[in-house]
Amino acid sequence: MDRLKACEKCIQLSGSFLLWEVAVAQGTTRQHRGQVDLFLGTSADLEARSSNGCKSCCSILGSQNHVSLQERHGKVYGVSAHFRHKQPLLFIAWGNIDVNNENPAQRQASLFNFRIGMMLSTNPILANSVTGRGRPYNLDGYNISLIRRWLERCDKHHESTCSAQYQNLLLPKSKLSYIDVEDLCVVIPNKPVRYAALSYVWGSVEMPLAKKANITFLRLPGAFLKGSGVELPATIRDAVRLCAEIGIRYLWVDSICIVQDDMESKMEQIKAMGSVYANAYLTLVALASENANSSIPRVSQGRSSSDRSPFVHLPCQTVIDASQGAIGLPPMIHASTPWTKRAWTLQEKALSKRLLCLGPVASWACSGAQWVEDLEVLSETEGQPAFTEAEDKKSIPEWPDMARYSHLASSYASRRLTMPEDTVNAFEGIMTPMEHYFPKGFLFGTPEFLFDIGLLWQHRRRGAKPRSGLDWADKKHEFPSWSWISHHGLHLQTFWEADYVYPHPDLIISPLVKWKKQNKDTEEWEEVDNSYHVVRKHFEEPDTATPDHWTKHSELDPPYYQSSAFSHVQPSPKFSYPIPIPQHPLGTSIGSYYPHLLFEGSLARVRFQFRGTAKERDTSNEKLLENALVPEMEIVNVVDGAWVGRIRLDMQPGSRLPEYEEEQEVIAISEGKITVNAARENSFTSEAKDRDEIRLDNDWYKFINVLWIGRTKDDKVYRKALGRIWLEAWEKMSVEQVSLLLT
Repeated sequence: MDRLKACEKCIQLSGSFLLWEVAVAQGTTRQHRGQVDLFLGTSADLEARSSNGCKSCCSILGSQNHVSLQERHGKVYGVSAHFRHKQPLLFIAWGNIDVNNENPAQRQASLFNFRIGMMLSTNPILANSVTGRGRPYNLDGYNISLIRRWLERCDKHHESTCSAQYQNLLLPKSKLSYIDVEDLCVVIPNKPVRYAALSYVWGSVEMPLAKKANITFLRLPGAFLKGSGVELPATIRDAVRLCAEIGIRYLWVDSICIVQDDMESKMEQIKAMGSVYANAYLTLVALASENANSSIPRVSQGRSSSDRSPFVHLPCQTVIDASQGAIGLPPMIHASTPWTKRAWTLQEKALSKRLLCLGPVASWACSGAQWVEDLEVLSETEGQPAFTEAEDKKSIPEWPDMARYSHLASSYASRRLTMPEDTVNAFEGIMTPMEHYFPKGFLFGTPEFLFDIGLLWQHRRRGAKPRSGLDWADKKHEFPSWSWISHHGLHLQTFWEADYVYPHPDLIISPLVKWKKQNKDTEEWEEVDNSYHVVRKHFEEPDTATPDHWTKHSELDPPYYQSSAFSHVQPSPKFSYPIPIPQHPLGTSIGSYYPHLLFEGSLARVRFQFRGTAKERDTSNEKLLENALVPEMEIVNVVDGAWVGRIRLDMQPGSRLPEYEEEQEVIAISEGKITVNAARENSFTSEAKDRDEIRLDNDWYKFINVLWIGRTKDDKVYRKALGRIWLEAWEKMSVEQVSLLLT
């Protein structure tokens, strides 16, 4: 940019930033003595300098939505620049603080108070830097040659991680249909083909579907040509065009490739939908599309004149506003998009080998790398490995890893379903491959081998609602209250610590109940496996023989075990004791069961006491008129009012806190123990911090896990909340043995 068209502030910013870019590239930021925090003036100052001809001030101002800024910070607000050690190298902070608003160092210490524009440096000097170099892009179309290069890089350098994943996951018995992007019709190839799958949001709009009445026409070449009578929705049309441009001839799209009114074939393919994505060469993610009629950005429609430019032009360089893209972070972090809120897309994301995410910028995620259109990194240009965190890719665990399963469950619980009857179907694609590693598979999303542990969950913050939208007490539900999978909430908290992991977790669970499930086909009752404790006890004997496929390692104390069944996982997981190796092959059904369980065990009557003053209780009830609350309450003995435990309630809008005088019913589901020191730090056992009853000289805090239950109109009971009762208090309480159907 011509320096005569830039103000002194922008020249100072650009020069200082240029020196910083050199220091980052050379690894000499510790020796850098120049400015790293600069106050650029108020928004009014930038407007005045822009009016006087400063193109940089104009460009900086154009990068923000000033209406929303003024709503938060007033008509005039400060603007400052702050340099960082890694991309994005430049933060531009917008907003005001109460004191020292024009002090750049003070503003740097208060960045959380501001709106931040995150700017990627495009300086060529960063081309070989580990931090990467910002890459300008065409606003009117994706960089097709770059996407082709990503595909080539992955094929060449990630064969071990991205080519064979879930290769044994079974496709439907009937052959798949695809859209042929060259002949523009539906085809059924006679042999396996390389295909892309589209992951998108249907929405509530009307769209053409494959049906028995039109499928013959859809198979005619040119069926999807403009004017043919069948117009593909914009999202699908753009995906077809993109596939043609990147050289993938076949595209699988559920609405067009599944005959929607052929129910037998449709259900077979829905159950195998996870395998469709797992076997796809590439999955296209319509990240920003709100429904099937929304076009994919930068494919068929260019940038709107009302869109803000992501490019900020300084006197000596151009920087890219990365807040419109993936900002060098995992490309899946787009929390506000419709795609990330839809339940079905979780299995599509988790099972896909390669994800090409199509938002304001294109981004890539596979098991070997994460790349983004606006940031060039060494793993992309030189083929160097780029590790992908499992939490970000949300991949399927390939051994019985409860921690990874917990992440998947939490993500699913926060996502929305249009049709409640899909509660299990939409997660089945994730459970199917995991059944190969978890003994006895899953019962409504809960691992049978670890059933007691799988019942230990709750929701925080705004709690959770039944996915059915119905009251548990009034209606018959297709899915169980006792399983996390039946509830929709943004903050699922699990306590799923399998004690076969090495080293042992702090929390140890032991059984109290022989759970039974009822088979829908035979009407017979069968025991839920729940045998984690049997296997654990068996290997407590030091001379117990090591089973086949397991190796005992005694170089550490205590010793650990590893299994050849999990040798494909690197690093190979360590176990505290061997567990059964599942025998059922991938894709086999384990059975169909009613949602209720037979509970035969102990029931106690208790009261709940609010933790706070009467005024605070009244305030909570007022909040419950419109908001959800998840308050912790004390559990007290109905006989003498003595404290016995603690429970976290899940109260939805329109409800009221339980009155102290009301008796509540709880059932004992398992026994737990945790060291007192660990209990004080564990959010599951908050009572260990502040209750004198839990003696500080004890090594262990022992307790009973209980469910607060309600009664249904058909004489069953349902789960209302999870709590704990101190074991010493439980043993003194009056309990009764009951037989109940827990639905």
